[in-house]
Amino acid sequence: MALKYHGKKDLRVEESPVPLVTQPTDCVVRVTASTVCGSDLHLYHGLIPDTRKGDILGHESIGIVDEVGPLVTKFKKGDRVVISAVIACGNCEYCLRKEWSCCETTNPNKV
Repeated sequence: MALKYHGKKDLRVEESPVPLVTQPTDCVVRVTASTVCGSDLHLYHGLIPDTRKGDILGHESIGIVDEVGPLVTKFKKGDRVVISAVIACGNCEYCLRKEWSCCETTNPNKV
């Protein structure tokens, strides 16, 4: 189940396919709890123009690792984890300076 966006002020809890490991550094986490934050409220109110029907909300979560890619070494199946709202590749210029929220790979900004 996932909370999906269907338009301004139209969110629905719906079935969602279980994600798969597609990259060697992927980690699939079964979310056990999630929260709503200001970013989600901006989406809910239709203030983020790039939000599309079917997008899943809730990027601040906790859960249990269900599967890891072959290059994942810090986590294993069954570990309880916190999912940060900031995602980063760990390899670009910004990540190497520990400026993860500026990651060029996972947070591209054309502006």
